[in-house]
Amino acid sequence: TFTLLVMQNTNCRLGPSIAYDPPVGSLKVGEKARVAGRTTNNSWWYIENPGRPGQYCWVWGETTTVTGDTAALPFV
Repeated sequence: TFTLLVMQNTNCRLGPSIAYDPPVGSLKVGEKARVAGRTTNNSWWYIENPGRPGQYCWVWGETTTVTGDTAALPFV
């Protein structure tokens, strides 16, 4: 299991880019989420949306930290 920790308030989007507007959720500093995947360059993380259980969305890697060996995470 991979856990993401939010370092700066961040939006959760339907795709790995700010072009995916509007956001489908948001996370505040200190919140955690389960990581399910990543982009090939690890710049975006695919997470379970904390505000909507069972739904997934993307957060920017620059505003978050992921614990664990992320090489084991699948590309989404």
